[in-house]
Amino acid sequence: MKKLLIFGAISSVLLTGCPKDGNDSNTTVEEDEVVIQTTVIEDQENIQASLSEIVSCMGTMKDGDLMTSFVEFAGLSNGEALDEEFVETLFESLDEYLETIEFPEEDRFPFETLIGTWSYDIQEGKWNRTKTPNNKIILEFPSSNDQTQNDVLASLSDYIDNQYYFDMEDVWLPKSFELSIKKNGTELAGIDLNNLSLEQSNDMIIPTNVDGSIFLAPFTLSMDMERTTTTEFTAEMNLEDAGGCGYGVKSTLKLKHDDYENMHEEDFTSIEGYLRHNNMKMQYFIGLSEIAKLINSNDDFTSEDFNSNVDVKVLINDQNIGELSLQENTNYEGEVDFIITYKDGTSEDASRYYEPFFDDLEAEFEAILGDWDELVEEEYYEEEWNDEDDEYTGEEWNGEDDGYTGEGELNGEDGGYTGEEEWPEGEWNGEDVGYTGEEEWPEGEWNGEDGGYTGEEEWPEGEWPGQDLTDEEMIDLIQEELSNLPSEQINND
Repeated sequence: MKKLLIFGAISSVLLTGCPKDGNDSNTTVEEDEVVIQTTVIEDQENIQASLSEIVSCMGTMKDGDLMTSFVEFAGLSNGEALDEEFVETLFESLDEYLETIEFPEEDRFPFETLIGTWSYDIQEGKWNRTKTPNNKIILEFPSSNDQTQNDVLASLSDYIDNQYYFDMEDVWLPKSFELSIKKNGTELAGIDLNNLSLEQSNDMIIPTNVDGSIFLAPFTLSMDMERTTTTEFTAEMNLEDAGGCGYGVKSTLKLKHDDYENMHEEDFTSIEGYLRHNNMKMQYFIGLSEIAKLINSNDDFTSEDFNSNVDVKVLINDQNIGELSLQENTNYEGEVDFIITYKDGTSEDASRYYEPFFDDLEAEFEAILGDWDELVEEEYYEEEWNDEDDEYTGEEWNGEDDGYTGEGELNGEDGGYTGEEEWPEGEWNGEDVGYTGEEEWPEGEWNGEDGGYTGEEEWPEGEWPGQDLTDEEMIDLIQEELSNLPSEQINND
């Protein structure tokens, strides 16, 4: 787990970045550069305008060739995949073909085994394969359920990997490759991994350099990372289209030492950098080591702890206009608010910005994704448990009243069976200690603690007789049962 933590922490820095032509957090104002002075009201308006630009740019992504093609492929509408059966058939038939191929036993992507052209036969509903070309993998398939020809072409070429040793196993990781997805000759997406350099340190794998780009029409994501020293990793990434939408992140991760195999949580010193969209930037510093110490001390991590170890500044045109912090909510215990403090010392709840921002973003994608509340709502499905009271809840869990909501419902409050159907064979109501089905109780013990049936024979059909009897009735019942036993067995007992 420790090795995965180290690899993941460093890799996360590798996959962050900023526009390469942008100014970094250490930018200084040149003598001949004009500094634009703004009022707090203007700063508030600029923040709102920048957030509105983000929503607009996300709309550009939504209306781009990649997203519209994906929506058409799956038949997405209001959060439902209307062509789910078509997609499942397409990939299940590919899996069936792959099961007929003998793959090497080593844990390695079988590029050489899969080279050739894989074409989907729309009429037959199955895949065919030819061994040409002999240097790439090509998949040809329809872009939607109503397509009569394979108009999508995905290809993987120039695949090179290297062998490493990790967690006591040999692993193969890619060094470089090119992936392209086209529809009717127009590129929808692509990945160019020019170089992924990893360093083997005993049983550890340390990323030292990443150079590549990802195309998601109409946006291009470029990334560049390097290990600047043995204890410092820096990464940049930018996402841009040709219409003025630009996003970026820059991150620098610092470690206390370079003994990677003996790295603990508190040895991650800090991470700093910024996130930006066009002319708005959020510059941050996080004291990882101090936060780890606080969390490991088993004390509550308070808002004061956060504010002492996390610094977030908001900048417009590289001018600091405010700072973000946490504050305990005075109305709801255990809840916190994000507060923005402006350059004149005034402050307010930052929800005035992010709540309408997320509402606008939801509205932008609602026709595709549907209601976000339903999309992210936590549900429990078949073979899952209610973590709150460790009860199995059947096929579906409603999450509100701790009750099974299907036909033959369970009452979550008292554990009783409240449906009209018979209680499932072999199951019983653990809280009311009553067997309620008409089937025979399974062989073996049950509810021995509360005086239930503990013999090895099956209990007669129907409810067990001891549940609601008075003491006198119970004595009569026992005497009646004893009278039916042979005298030899009574004496032996």
